[in-house]
Amino acid sequence: MKFLQYLMPVICVLLFLGCSINSESTLTNESPDKEVTLQDCDFIFLEIKAFEVGTDKLLDEKLIEGCFNKKEIKDAFGLIEVEDPSRQIKISYFAEEDHNILRHLDIRLGSAEPSRWRRNEGHDIFINEENGELNFIFGDRKKSKIKGTLKLYN
Repeated sequence: MKFLQYLMPVICVLLFLGCSINSESTLTNESPDKEVTLQDCDFIFLEIKAFEVGTDKLLDEKLIEGCFNKKEIKDAFGLIEVEDPSRQIKISYFAEEDHNILRHLDIRLGSAEPSRWRRNEGHDIFINEENGELNFIFGDRKKSKIKGTLKLYN
């Protein structure tokens, strides 16, 4: 039963993204008269993959073209968010002193509850940012046997 508890958020993320995100070169922001072009974006592509732990067998993958911007939230003690102008996708995280290890990672899609990954709950959460890419690896080797990756790039 615990396996399904952690597998379902990964599956829901992949299904939601596959069904509801359009790839467009110009996106409408919350204000109807303001348009965001891909040149205004920190990242254009979001690649999501789900793997089986141990075998690293690829279970599912999605590639989404959009406009994703990264920002540090002031007065939030190091909270960083990456989201698209329509706010359909939002990735939030806190870094440890070692900037390759995260304390927590939240992935929210639309109005759904976020998929939550927490180091203090035994989850593996890593981040790597170099060469214009932002990569996340997350999973729970002990309970779900599923791990996932998010890759943002241009």
